[in-house]
Amino acid sequence: MGYLIRMPQMGMEMDEGEVVAWEVDEGETAEEGEVLAVVESEKATNEVEAREDGVLRRVLVEVGGTVEPGTSIGILADPDEDLSRFEDQLDGETAPADDGEDATAADAASGTSRSAGSGGGGQSTETVRATPGATQLADEEGVDLAAVRGTGPQGVVTEDDVADHLREAGAETGGAGGAAADVRASPGAGRAADELGVDVAAVEGTGPEGVIIEDDVRRHAERTAAEPEPEPAAGAAGAVEAGRATRTVGETRELSGVQRTVSDRLGESYRNAVHVTVNRSFDAGALRDVAAAAEAAGLDVSLSDLLVRAVGEQLAEMPAFNALFEDGQHKLIEEVNVGVAVDVEGGLVTPVVPAVDARSVEEVAAVRGELVERATSGGFTSDDLAGGTFTISNLGMFGVDHFDPVINPPEVAILGVGRIRDDGTMTLSLSFDHRVVNGADGAKFLAGLVGTLTDPLALADLFETDVLGADGVRVSVSVAD
Repeated sequence: MGYLIRMPQMGMEMDEGEVVAWEVDEGETAEEGEVLAVVESEKATNEVEAREDGVLRRVLVEVGGTVEPGTSIGILADPDEDLSRFEDQLDGETAPADDGEDATAADAASGTSRSAGSGGGGQSTETVRATPGATQLADEEGVDLAAVRGTGPQGVVTEDDVADHLREAGAETGGAGGAAADVRASPGAGRAADELGVDVAAVEGTGPEGVIIEDDVRRHAERTAAEPEPEPAAGAAGAVEAGRATRTVGETRELSGVQRTVSDRLGESYRNAVHVTVNRSFDAGALRDVAAAAEAAGLDVSLSDLLVRAVGEQLAEMPAFNALFEDGQHKLIEEVNVGVAVDVEGGLVTPVVPAVDARSVEEVAAVRGELVERATSGGFTSDDLAGGTFTISNLGMFGVDHFDPVINPPEVAILGVGRIRDDGTMTLSLSFDHRVVNGADGAKFLAGLVGTLTDPLALADLFETDVLGADGVRVSVSVAD
């Protein structure tokens, strides 16, 4: 028996997954249903369970490796089973295609492919297969992957291979800037040392096994430049020396997959979108009164549900905000799918309530409640987070009056919600991409939304249930003009 363990497809929009942990070590026995590995996509975490009893005979993708869905990450088989048939399958994944290009399946199993030019020996152009970590380290240190001996599956270059190459190069060159021969430095560090006039022997290495990397040299140069000239000793007896401030790292926290995704997307948003934020404050009395009337009518809805539904109404009125900006095009989306930012352990996720403009407040409340419950319990899937056209971020529950929310790309706008203050007012903050939406339209969007939120009849019309009653006596505010 036995089979190839593959990276699962966690949602339709999943492009790649990372092996976060192997719960069973290579050579250990696993029972059917036992968790073999934990994998993570940009939006979800999943446990890969054994389909049958067996031994984890081989780990094909180490922890931290990132591969495409469906890629082989390990082999589970009987302890004495011949693995040749699995190796044949892996070889089949790496077999060249008819047009001369390498198939991508096994490249993804251990890393990515990179085309390398002719080497110093006049060799012809070849394709070097390397893991993402190896590629990143090679880019940072200026290492030609074609010169690195790969020890991964089918000769894939791993991050350790690049690190070994750097150590060997450092031992051969003895560093840079006249350093002693026992100083190990990467080629990039050597070039930086020459450029900045730094003696690498004085630099503390943070690379693999203490190898000095380029960042070490540059940080050393910055610290040295920032250090003040030593002052003469104080003449007065009993003078107190200030001493030099130190910064000791107490703990280093790796970002989770969700946090890395948020970090990447927010960075992308700030680099590309032209953020403009407009604010508008209003009396939240009608909003609170209608929510109270809904509760009195036996409905399980909140202010947030009312707000989401009202936003859906305004997006339908002004579709320029219910849009994406991709490939230089402003794409207006027909469906109104509102994402609601939720703070969860390990990061921020944004479950999406689909077709908000076509639902009643009661339906929005039911869908949003289910999505938030799954998000906070860790049971959400990437499909729960997909398809958003606009996002709402509510920091009012944390006592925040107003803030400038960051657009969730490729969307073009996001609404920030502040708290209801003691005087009964609250502030909405609309951030939008000024490349495709102008300031006047941003102001009109907020004006229309606030108009709905301050009109009890307009809010009541968003319910399926008659929350005001026949005579409207359930609200304390006047509904007359």
